[in-house]
Amino acid sequence: MTITGIFLIISGSSLTFFLIKRRKKE
Repeated sequence: MTITGIFLIISGSSLTFFLIKRRKKE
């Protein structure tokens, strides 16, 4: 895997976690 691929997976997971956390707050 390339560094770009790993970065995309990490940012994607962080974004998903952020959206779930935000949705629970409302």
